[in-house]
Amino acid sequence: MRAQQLLPAVIAISCLASTPLASQHPQTRAGFWIGAGYGLGNIAWQCNGCSQQDHGGGSALVRLGVTASHHVLLGAELNGLGSGVGLFESFGVDSMNEKISSSYMAFTVYWYPHAEGGLFLKSGLGASWYDRKQSSSESESRGAALLVGTGYDIRIGQMTSITPMLTFWGSTKADLKSGFTTLATGLRHTGATFQLSITGH
Repeated sequence: MRAQQLLPAVIAISCLASTPLASQHPQTRAGFWIGAGYGLGNIAWQCNGCSQQDHGGGSALVRLGVTASHHVLLGAELNGLGSGVGLFESFGVDSMNEKISSSYMAFTVYWYPHAEGGLFLKSGLGASWYDRKQSSSESESRGAALLVGTGYDIRIGQMTSITPMLTFWGSTKADLKSGFTTLATGLRHTGATFQLSITGH
């Protein structure tokens, strides 16, 4: 996600966190939690011998886990964005009839600096997927993923929050393959998403 796209996302989280709505319900965390959301993002990728390219698109998020303490949540997170592949087929197709998607599934840790606050930082480690579909071919790359992010739980009910969240992730280098044929080596992809999700505590 480009710098000019990031600034509005950061401002949005800050503004939402300071609204009266954010203080109407106490920030209590206990037991099981689950969330799902939608947003926008950007995929950037590069391989050996090729220049960096990036694609924008819609994104979807599902996450769930358990509460370890008032400051820490543990969970698993599936996050993906794309220009028209699979679940993201309705999010648009670029002008070259090429469909790109990037996603990860990771174990995550959410840390709340203040037990009574909604602001959190997150990090995680897991697996990443990069897929590209063209009119006559399909290719994919698989690797490990590292993610970081931040967000804010805005309580709209005793057990429900609206959660704006900014996430960045990057993959390890891997080959891009179509079946058993290697199309490119050293492919690495990164993603950035800004999403609004509903979280049940």
